[in-house]
Amino acid sequence: GTQYAPEVALGARYGQVSYLTEEGVAELDSMGVTVKTAASWAGTFTLGGKVDTDVARNASRAYTDMQASAHWVSIGDSPPRGGTESELQAWAGATQKRPLLVRYTLASICAL
Repeated sequence: GTQYAPEVALGARYGQVSYLTEEGVAELDSMGVTVKTAASWAGTFTLGGKVDTDVARNASRAYTDMQASAHWVSIGDSPPRGGTESELQAWAGATQKRPLLVRYTLASICAL
């Protein structure tokens, strides 16, 4: 080996990769909401969270309805869908007890 790992991140990751239609992007834009914000709200709803505004609910619904395609990605345990706060905290605790490699960097041993 000519390299070592000076930085390693352990834990879990869970997320969704989705592609929006052009119409979906335009609809969110007409609402004054960015795709990033709508995706965040949609993710919150998917995991059982709540948002108190009509704008957030409508943007989340538009984001979900206008997806051209979507798939879930997971490293480690997946959080419970629609879970209560205590279930989500239990998931977070479980990932701390059984962490997986999430990210790392490599450097040349010549740099030592």
